[in-house]
Order: sequence, then C-alpha cells, then structure tokens
Amino acid sequence: MLVNLTRARVVARQVAYARTFRARLVGLLGRARLTPEEALVLVPCRSVHTIGMRFPIDIAFLDREGRVVHLVHNLRPFRFTPVIKKACCAVELPAHRLRDTGCSLPTPTQRVWPGPCWKDTKKAQERNPHWKGW
Repeated sequence: MLVNLTRARVVARQVAYARTFRARLVGLLGRARLTPEEALVLVPCRSVHTIGMRFPIDIAFLDREGRVVHLVHNLRPFRFTPVIKKACCAVELPAHRLRDTGCSLPTPTQRVWPGPCWKDTKKAQERNPHWKGW
C-alpha cells in the first residue's frame, strides 16, 4: 500500500514493483489502463517514458527518504519526463491520481510513501560494483 504521509491518504492499495532492467523497461506497456487503486514503483528510476503506452499517467519521483522531489501530472503517451537527478525511484499512477489524493508541488517537507525503493541500495551495489547509488 502507498500512502501520502503528509495528507494521510491512501494513494494505491495494489502496488507492483519493477526492480529488474527488463521489468522497468516493460513497465506498463501492454496494459489497457490502471485502476485508481493500482501503482507501479520503478526501482531505481530517474526518468520515465510512455512510448507505446495507451493511456496517460501521473508520476511521483521520490528520493531515498521517501520525499517527493518531482511530480509529473497527466503524462500522455509517447512522451518523456526530464531526468530527475535526486530521484531513486518513480511511482506510476493513473492520470489525475496525484491531484485526487492531495499530492502538491514538490517541497522538501512533503513526505510520501514509506517503501523499499531506498532500502535496496546495498544489494544493488553488491550485484554491480560500478553502481554509484542514487
């Protein structure tokens, strides 16, 4: 479950994680839509594309502490987000879900979703000695 801790609102009840290169590459491709209760967390991730997707999405980029560092609202198919250097993961949600759950512009104090995206840094470094961290 993903929760906006600042607003005390549930953002998604069904959460899938894409932790491998292949899983992140495929992401939501092939899906017809996301329900309001679904989310996909891409770990690690600093940028997202919607090439080949059939529907718009909202994206929240989070740092290691679970703070929002960048929000993208209603990203339509065949678009790219900017590279967010401070991000360690991205949460893909149905379009308008960020607005509906009270996620506002990124601020240093807006804390969102405790989760595992910032806890696997040691494992990633062990698997890849060239990994620099996020």
